[in-house]
Amino acid sequence: IQAVGFTLKATGVVTPVLEAGIAQYVGLIAYPCVLLRAVITLDASAPGITAVTLAVLVAKSMVYSLAFLLGAGTVNPSDGAGAGFTRGALLGCFATNSDDVGLGYPVLSGLFPAHAVLLYLLSAVQNLIFNPITYVLLGIGRARTDA
Repeated sequence: IQAVGFTLKATGVVTPVLEAGIAQYVGLIAYPCVLLRAVITLDASAPGITAVTLAVLVAKSMVYSLAFLLGAGTVNPSDGAGAGFTRGALLGCFATNSDDVGLGYPVLSGLFPAHAVLLYLLSAVQNLIFNPITYVLLGIGRARTDA
Protein backbone atom coordinates (compact mmCIF):
# COMPACT_ATOMS: atom_id res chain seq x y z
CA ILE A 1 0.00 0.00 0.00
CA GLN A 2 2.89 2.34 0.78
CA ALA A 3 4.42 1.69 -2.64
CA VAL A 4 1.11 2.56 -4.33
CA GLY A 5 0.85 5.74 -2.29
CA PHE A 6 4.42 6.70 -3.14
CA THR A 7 3.83 6.07 -6.84
CA LEU A 8 0.62 8.11 -6.87
CA LYS A 9 2.34 10.98 -5.08
CA ALA A 10 5.46 10.84 -7.26
CA THR A 11 3.45 10.84 -10.50
CA GLY A 12 1.35 13.77 -9.36
CA VAL A 13 -1.96 11.91 -9.20
CA VAL A 14 -2.26 12.85 -5.53
CA THR A 15 -1.95 16.61 -5.29
CA PRO A 16 -1.19 18.44 -2.04
CA VAL A 17 -4.84 19.54 -1.81
CA LEU A 18 -6.06 15.96 -2.25
CA GLU A 19 -3.48 14.73 0.25
CA ALA A 20 -4.69 17.25 2.84
CA GLY A 21 -8.31 16.19 2.28
CA ILE A 22 -7.46 12.51 2.67
CA ALA A 23 -5.46 13.23 5.82
CA GLN A 24 -8.34 15.17 7.37
CA TYR A 25 -10.86 12.45 6.51
CA VAL A 26 -8.70 9.65 7.88
CA GLY A 27 -7.47 11.50 10.96
CA LEU A 28 -10.72 13.16 11.99
CA ILE A 29 -13.42 10.74 10.84
CA ALA A 30 -12.37 7.27 9.69
CA TYR A 31 -9.71 6.31 12.26
CA PRO A 32 -11.65 7.55 15.32
CA CYS A 33 -14.72 5.66 14.07
CA VAL A 34 -12.72 2.45 13.68
CA LEU A 35 -11.23 2.89 17.17
CA LEU A 36 -14.63 3.54 18.71
CA ARG A 37 -16.16 0.51 16.99
CA ALA A 38 -13.29 -1.71 18.10
CA VAL A 39 -13.49 -0.61 21.73
CA ILE A 40 -17.29 -0.91 21.82
CA THR A 41 -17.30 -4.40 20.33
CA LEU A 42 -14.37 -5.64 22.43
CA ASP A 43 -15.37 -8.59 24.59
CA ALA A 44 -13.92 -7.54 27.94
CA SER A 45 -14.86 -10.86 29.51
CA ALA A 46 -12.56 -12.81 27.19
CA PRO A 47 -9.74 -14.49 29.08
CA GLY A 48 -6.41 -12.74 29.03
CA ILE A 49 -7.47 -9.25 27.89
CA THR A 50 -6.82 -7.63 31.26
CA ALA A 51 -3.53 -9.48 31.69
CA VAL A 52 -2.30 -8.51 28.23
CA THR A 53 -3.30 -4.87 28.73
CA LEU A 54 -1.55 -4.71 32.11
CA ALA A 55 1.53 -6.45 30.71
CA VAL A 56 1.76 -3.93 27.88
CA LEU A 57 1.24 -1.05 30.32
CA VAL A 58 4.01 -2.30 32.61
CA ALA A 59 6.39 -3.00 29.73
CA LYS A 60 5.81 0.39 28.12
CA SER A 61 6.19 2.08 31.50
CA MET A 62 9.56 0.42 32.00
CA VAL A 63 10.74 1.33 28.51
CA TYR A 64 9.49 4.92 28.86
CA SER A 65 11.18 5.35 32.23
CA LEU A 66 14.47 3.89 31.03
CA ALA A 67 14.43 6.02 27.88
CA PHE A 68 13.56 9.13 29.90
CA LEU A 69 16.44 8.54 32.31
CA LEU A 70 18.82 7.87 29.43
CA GLY A 71 17.75 11.02 27.63
CA ALA A 72 17.84 13.18 30.76
CA GLY A 73 21.20 11.78 31.79
CA THR A 74 22.95 12.43 28.49
CA VAL A 75 22.13 16.12 28.21
CA ASN A 76 24.89 18.72 28.12
CA PRO A 77 24.65 21.09 31.13
CA SER A 78 25.22 24.08 28.86
CA ASP A 79 21.93 23.34 27.06
CA GLY A 80 19.90 24.79 29.92
CA ALA A 81 18.05 23.64 33.01
CA GLY A 82 15.10 22.10 31.15
CA ALA A 83 17.00 20.29 28.42
CA GLY A 84 17.05 17.05 30.41
CA PHE A 85 13.27 16.96 30.73
CA THR A 86 12.82 17.81 27.07
CA ARG A 87 15.28 15.25 25.76
CA GLY A 88 14.08 12.56 28.17
CA ALA A 89 10.42 13.12 27.28
CA LEU A 90 11.07 13.00 23.55
CA LEU A 91 13.23 9.90 23.82
CA GLY A 92 10.62 8.19 26.02
CA CYS A 93 7.88 9.01 23.54
CA PHE A 94 9.94 7.81 20.58
CA ALA A 95 10.83 4.59 22.38
CA THR A 96 7.24 3.67 23.21
CA ASN A 97 5.42 4.87 20.10
CA SER A 98 4.71 2.19 17.56
CA ASP A 99 2.30 1.60 14.75
CA ASP A 100 0.51 -1.30 16.41
CA VAL A 101 -2.64 -0.89 14.36
CA GLY A 102 -1.06 -0.28 10.96
CA LEU A 103 1.65 -2.92 11.17
CA GLY A 104 0.31 -5.39 13.71
CA TYR A 105 -3.35 -5.67 12.75
CA PRO A 106 -2.84 -7.49 9.43
CA VAL A 107 -0.49 -9.99 11.05
CA LEU A 108 -2.57 -10.54 14.17
CA SER A 109 -5.83 -10.78 12.24
CA GLY A 110 -4.28 -13.51 10.10
CA LEU A 111 -2.89 -15.47 13.05
CA PHE A 112 -5.43 -14.77 15.81
CA PRO A 113 -8.54 -13.18 14.30
CA ALA A 114 -10.48 -13.16 17.57
CA HIS A 115 -7.80 -11.11 19.32
CA ALA A 116 -6.95 -8.63 16.56
CA VAL A 117 -9.30 -6.00 17.97
CA LEU A 118 -7.12 -5.90 21.10
CA LEU A 119 -4.56 -3.82 19.18
CA TYR A 120 -6.94 -0.87 19.20
CA LEU A 121 -7.10 -1.01 22.98
CA LEU A 122 -3.32 -1.17 23.22
CA SER A 123 -3.06 1.83 20.91
CA ALA A 124 -5.30 3.75 23.29
CA VAL A 125 -2.88 2.99 26.15
CA GLN A 126 -0.21 4.97 24.32
CA ASN A 127 -2.50 7.85 23.44
CA LEU A 128 -4.20 8.16 26.84
CA ILE A 129 -1.27 7.57 29.19
CA PHE A 130 2.17 8.09 27.68
CA ASN A 131 1.53 10.94 25.26
CA PRO A 132 0.01 13.22 27.98
CA ILE A 133 2.97 12.43 30.25
CA THR A 134 5.27 13.46 27.42
CA TYR A 135 3.43 16.75 26.92
CA VAL A 136 3.64 17.57 30.63
CA LEU A 137 7.36 16.79 30.73
CA LEU A 138 7.94 18.88 27.61
CA GLY A 139 6.11 21.76 29.29
CA ILE A 140 8.22 21.41 32.42
CA GLY A 141 11.38 21.37 30.32
CA ARG A 142 10.30 24.46 28.42
CA ALA A 143 9.40 26.30 31.62
CA ARG A 144 12.77 25.48 33.17
CA THR A 145 14.58 26.59 30.02
CA ASP A 146 12.69 29.88 29.87
CA ALA A 147 13.20 30.61 33.59
